[in-house]
Parts: sequence; structure tokens; C-alpha cells
Amino acid sequence: MSSSLNFDSQCTSLEAIKKAAYVFSDRCALDISEDESSYICKIIPKKDSTIDNYEDFEIEFRNEVLDQELRIEIANKTDGVKNLILAFAFSKSGLSDND
Repeated sequence: MSSSLNFDSQCTSLEAIKKAAYVFSDRCALDISEDESSYICKIIPKKDSTIDNYEDFEIEFRNEVLDQELRIEIANKTDGVKNLILAFAFSKSGLSDND
């Protein structure tokens, strides 16, 4: 038995869906397709899967997609600061040939 979820491609990134799918890769596989305005995710449970209730699993999966979407957004917003901190840390490390 399988189930499908739809995500609006204007609101949800394919990257977030893939990252969420990876989190649940121990319980299922995900077949992702795209139409004009959405990603269609077919959930294919493994034979020994613990997915008993698809409604609960879909809620859990949607929450994970949202979590991944927010992680991506935060990473994009803080990338400059992270790179600045790393550059400063390595500039004081003595690893440069210029020292």
C-alpha cells in the first residue's frame, strides 16, 4: 500500500522534500514527481516498515519538510556570518604560508 502527498512548488523546495525523505529512509522510499505547480510524493513503505497509520505518518512527514525548509532558510541567511567566523578562525590558526 502507498500514499501520495502534494506540496506546492511555490512554497516548498525540492531540497527540503529530499532532506525529509532521507530522514524517513529507514521506513520508506519516496518517489517524487513534478507537475506545473506542485511536487507529488508517493510514499512507498518498506516491507518491514513501522508505518501503521498513513495519516499520522503524513503529518510527521509534512512537519519534517517544514523543519527542513526552515533549516535551509536559516542556513542561507546566516551563511555570510558563518563564512566570516571561519575565515577569522583560520586566519589566526598559523596554517597560512604567508606567516
